[in-house]
Amino acid sequence: MSELLQPADDAPDAAAASAALAALRMGRVVPRGLLLATGWMVVFLLLSLALLHGTVDLDQLRALWRQARWPPLLGSFALLFGGLVFMGLRWRALMPEPARVGRVGLVGICASGQLLNMALPGPVGELVAAGLVQRRYGVEAPVALAASIHARFVGVTSAALITLVIWLTAPLPVPETARPFMWGAVVMVALWGGALGGLALWPGLFLGPTALVRRWLQPRRERWLFGASDRFLALGARFGESLSTMGRRMGRPHLIAAGWNLLGVVSISVGAWGAAWALGAPGDLAGFVFSQCAVTAGAVVLFALPGMQVGWDAAFATLLVTTVGLPLEHALAITVLVRCQQLVVVSVGALVLALMLRVPAVSSSSSGEPGGRAGGLSTG
Repeated sequence: MSELLQPADDAPDAAAASAALAALRMGRVVPRGLLLATGWMVVFLLLSLALLHGTVDLDQLRALWRQARWPPLLGSFALLFGGLVFMGLRWRALMPEPARVGRVGLVGICASGQLLNMALPGPVGELVAAGLVQRRYGVEAPVALAASIHARFVGVTSAALITLVIWLTAPLPVPETARPFMWGAVVMVALWGGALGGLALWPGLFLGPTALVRRWLQPRRERWLFGASDRFLALGARFGESLSTMGRRMGRPHLIAAGWNLLGVVSISVGAWGAAWALGAPGDLAGFVFSQCAVTAGAVVLFALPGMQVGWDAAFATLLVTTVGLPLEHALAITVLVRCQQLVVVSVGALVLALMLRVPAVSSSSSGEPGGRAGGLSTG
């Protein structure tokens, strides 16, 4: 991973390092990510069947399959991919020079990030995705990572705000017994979104502790372990400084990012609503928007925890039942559809990762032209 995070013109043997990294990624990470994505979908299917057993008549499930309107269902499935597309555009809007970064290429890197977050522990996938941006477009990895984190802050804060507004204004079909729990969940989501928005504005909370630890490590740098720690902390300090810079220039880029985020929410929500309509139980569109925003704001930490996809699926299906009013079998069917879409995304991410690790890295000093000069994905 370190080869990805270094500037391209600082690596003396970039070709050998890239070849070794490509072999590592394609030999281990990609198959592991695809296997985990498939495995979690199978696990959720088995859990869904176990939940439906004894509660739903099998004839109802067969009728659901037979009565489905397949053309609208496939169209709704396509709309779900808007979440990935607008995620990439949201990230691009917060880059220092967005014209340098290709739209299609960045969406592909987002797909790779989905794969890497499943295959690697912690937020390593985010780091490698930032490294791919540096490799493809010459934007320094700490700057790309700061833009990615700010984009997530925008997404979570916007989702929390939308969740709160819909809860206060829309007559969601929530059972009276569940309303106190929903109130607590909405308040927690709103506070969490506000806290992340505050961190985006005042990232000095991150920079201060990093500087203290680096000062403590300074006289111990000759030891290998401390030296390696200091290098990672230096990378963290550069990331924090980039985060701070973005916080100081809060304004039009963040509004544009919020606009792309809103379009992503609309695309996914309308896709889920259309799938429910195609299955014969459309439900309330406001409830779909609420469900999508609530799980986005409340489960942001899941991107750093591989294997937590089933928890996300369970939360989404539960919200579809309680806030949209869908029958259980319809809610589980839509959640499976969303999981199938994620499987397609990580498969595309594997292809993008293979392509990007096989083309020459773009030097930071030579990427002034929009999209850089390296081959590979179309930059859109």
